Amino acid sequence: MSRVNGPELRRLRNARGMRQVDLAEAAGVSVDTVKGYEQSGNANPFHLDAVAGALGCRIEDLIDEPAVARDVLEGLVRIPQKPWSSDRSPAGALLRADHGIVPFHAREKELRSIASWCDEKRVIGVRAYAAAGGMGKTRLLVEACRRLEEAGWQAGFLQEPPNDAPDELYSRLVAKWERLFLVVDYAEHRAEELKGLLEAVYAVTDRVVRVVCLARMAGGWWTLLRDTPGDVGNLLRGPAAEKIALGALATTLDEREATYEKAALAFAKTLGQPPRVRPPQDLDARHFDRVLLIHMMALAATQGVQVQDEDGLLDYVLSRERRFWRERAALENLPELVGEALSQAMAVLTFSKGARDAGEAIARLRQTPSLKSQDDVTLARVARVLHETSSGEDLWIEPVAPDLLGEHLVQMESPDPAALDALLSAATIDPRPEEAQNEPPPQAGGKLMPVFVSYSHRDKKWLDRLQVHLRPLVRNSDIDLWDDTRIRPGADWKAEIDRALEGASVAVLLVSADFLASDFIQDEELPVLLKAADMRGTNIIPVILGHCLYAESPLSHFQAINTLNKPLDNLPRAGREKALKDLARAIAVRLPANGQER
Repeated sequence: MSRVNGPELRRLRNARGMRQVDLAEAAGVSVDTVKGYEQSGNANPFHLDAVAGALGCRIEDLIDEPAVARDVLEGLVRIPQKPWSSDRSPAGALLRADHGIVPFHAREKELRSIASWCDEKRVIGVRAYAAAGGMGKTRLLVEACRRLEEAGWQAGFLQEPPNDAPDELYSRLVAKWERLFLVVDYAEHRAEELKGLLEAVYAVTDRVVRVVCLARMAGGWWTLLRDTPGDVGNLLRGPAAEKIALGALATTLDEREATYEKAALAFAKTLGQPPRVRPPQDLDARHFDRVLLIHMMALAATQGVQVQDEDGLLDYVLSRERRFWRERAALENLPELVGEALSQAMAVLTFSKGARDAGEAIARLRQTPSLKSQDDVTLARVARVLHETSSGEDLWIEPVAPDLLGEHLVQMESPDPAALDALLSAATIDPRPEEAQNEPPPQAGGKLMPVFVSYSHRDKKWLDRLQVHLRPLVRNSDIDLWDDTRIRPGADWKAEIDRALEGASVAVLLVSADFLASDFIQDEELPVLLKAADMRGTNIIPVILGHCLYAESPLSHFQAINTLNKPLDNLPRAGREKALKDLARAIAVRLPANGQER
């Protein structure tokens, strides 16, 4: 027999100004029946239907959920907020959005837009906010959730559901609260979850639900969901759905200096250091579009360190992270070589999106190249150290965050193709026991990521070298690398190029004067790729081979691997190899399986 949620029934009755006798009369039942519902919870389904009708609600609103189901639902929606501890976390963790060390500022316009959107009369709404890593989109939505919660909404980030979650989980979720604001982070890697959630949202008629999807690009994943037959496609093609490109938090020099000062004061207070609020001279540099890098600069100054460019900032913060891991390893009396290996171990765990439990962590550590010679007892001690310094509410060991920092760690720990190959292997092993590995794999995975290379035949030597650097990803069946050398004699070469262009997830452009002079590239290839970047989120990655009019071309707004004043043919051999290695790593971190792209 179902049980009535007595306190909820009493709340609804009081909210409508009804006494027990009033409700009994309106429902056509006895007063004892109403008292029984509110006290013992036993329910006659026929009477309950009448009571729900008298209260103007659904029967489901009055049924008490099992405790386990209730806990699961409440655990699915959570605002990521936690305190920072100098004993458990390195200084770099001060940069994380969930610690909220730097006071929220400068996005009031965006917050007003979200508040107005939530106040609209429509029942359901979906937004996709897209921005590069480090632009502050997670921090914005944390603040939005906090303010909406104060206004009476159930607001938070959607957590990953448990493996044994019931099929109707999302239907229960959207029906549980009268006003629900959900944020889906890393939306581009959660298409299947989103399908289930949006199907439930589409069916809502008597609640207010808002869903925000956060991603680095609202491209291919959004298009695929929008083109899905049925309710999900109808929702995303309709007026209730929209895409929004999130711009820089601070665009003028004055705004950046104000942001820097706020961050410097916050870090100084947290670390007990004297404030150093004098801004650096180069805050007008392009890379400071990313507010995270302004915060990194302020953190470095607070600790008495002067750094120069974007790589210098990332290197500085990572050096402090590595030192913290070594110090914690030393406190646990782990050998010095093992302490040095913790950086690579965290790169593996970051690439694999963390570890859910100790068993998964040890399985990944066992495959980490610099720890392969260690026994399981030592690996268990290493796992414990990383758990104590990097644990979260949902993961036993969390990946390095913010994402921009985690990606840089992965790049630093894979300085050549062989190292990247080894790191990929360690991060993608199946951590389950052997008997569980015989289960069929999920249908969503397994597809190679198509990579298209556009180049001038006069630059063939650079294509040959690029193929060498991408060979580990090809060998691991991670990417399907396509260039026109794959066209077979006698084939319809134009048709094959068109097919490759249409399917590309990543396009590498080997840019030179010859590339820009090619009519075929400019008229046939680039228009398709630029449209795909806009409509499907295809990643465009230019590499500057030689001095040319790149800045005056339609490609100039895409971030190249190298700078215009450092084309490959002007670099020494080591510099050329580093640029191509950086390109290979930029492709690797976009693989759907690793979840690094945001």
